[in-house]
Amino acid sequence: MQLMQKESEVSRIRGARKVGLGALLVGLAVACTPPPPPSAATVALEGRLLTEADVGSGFAEESRGRAGVSGGMICPEVDFETADVGVVRVAFVRGSGRDEIGLDQVLRVAEQGELDRLFVGMRDAYEACFGVVWTDYGDTRMVEPLTIPEVGDDRIAVHAVRGDPPFDGRHDDDRGVIVRSGDILIEITVSEVHDSAQTPPSLGDEEFLGIVAKALEKLTG
Repeated sequence: MQLMQKESEVSRIRGARKVGLGALLVGLAVACTPPPPPSAATVALEGRLLTEADVGSGFAEESRGRAGVSGGMICPEVDFETADVGVVRVAFVRGSGRDEIGLDQVLRVAEQGELDRLFVGMRDAYEACFGVVWTDYGDTRMVEPLTIPEVGDDRIAVHAVRGDPPFDGRHDDDRGVIVRSGDILIEITVSEVHDSAQTPPSLGDEEFLGIVAKALEKLTG
């Protein structure tokens, strides 16, 4: 589950978008075999995924159901890697073409010991990657911290940028939040494509964080 997918153009990946924060935000290692299916406990969370009514703002549901996520590294500076996992996932889209915005959520139940290892390792890895610029397929990538309020039991928030110089004239801009609530991981990512690295997001941080809060409410309310 690592940040920034190889297929970067949002409009080009409708229907084939990778799942999870990691899948949408840093280059993934391609698994030789399909990721495992979600556990029974994870499948039981399907009814708690976000809906169109929850996200609002003109988003239409694109897909919903059980999926697998291929693990991988965060950046070349660290050797921390996550495993392949099964999740339940919902994807929304707003707009089309260069104005399209993708919004993804995945939910997963994990063992307490696994969550402890995953969160500590992932946070340390992201912190080691912040500000590091690397090149992948001739395109530059960078991740930086995203400041958010304290939500859930623990959280990791990341802003991932790809395209300086721009990839085919595009700057990919992804914001992702992983929230830990008990033994459940909530991962939400919003993906946009901009003409300039200075273009502000179409989905504002306040609105995005409101969606994150709604996702947590659906699990704990």
